[in-house]
Amino acid sequence: GYVFAKDSYAGGISGVNTGWIYNCDSKIDGSKIPTELMQRFSGDYVGGIVGYNNGIIGNTLRDTKDKTLIIETASADERRITITSNISGTSYVGGIVGYNDEQAVVEDYAVDGGFVRGTEQGCFVGGYVGFNASLDLLQSGDGSAKSIEASPSSVYGGCFVGGILGGNIINTSGYTAGT
Repeated sequence: GYVFAKDSYAGGISGVNTGWIYNCDSKIDGSKIPTELMQRFSGDYVGGIVGYNNGIIGNTLRDTKDKTLIIETASADERRITITSNISGTSYVGGIVGYNDEQAVVEDYAVDGGFVRGTEQGCFVGGYVGFNASLDLLQSGDGSAKSIEASPSSVYGGCFVGGILGGNIINTSGYTAGT
């Protein structure tokens, strides 16, 4: 869908998540962008699913207390949720999550099309996540790299702008960029 923030903490599903968001998606016709609306709204922490995340977002069954996997019978392809969103804010703006904090888990999502827009003064704008502070986004529990799929139509911002991540403070070996 369309997500615009006048102030802070806006998401297609939730502005802030510290719990568990399971099997939720957001789709639009990615070719139609309400430019006038996008230019009027300029809040921080804006995402296609969640603006600020320190919980679990995905389609994989987990124990919500310690975030451990429950036996999963579906394949990664069967669990994948592909979203298309038009996102607009100032800073910490992402196709899935605006700001992904230390304890956050984001999995099973792919971004295909849509627009992710920060302002010219805004920083940390990413096609998947605006700013990442979570090892779980990049690396599995066994140390292997996770695949991140992000192919938005456009990502725009003032500084620290990336097709996948706008900014990242996690150091991990084995991480390679997805598509």
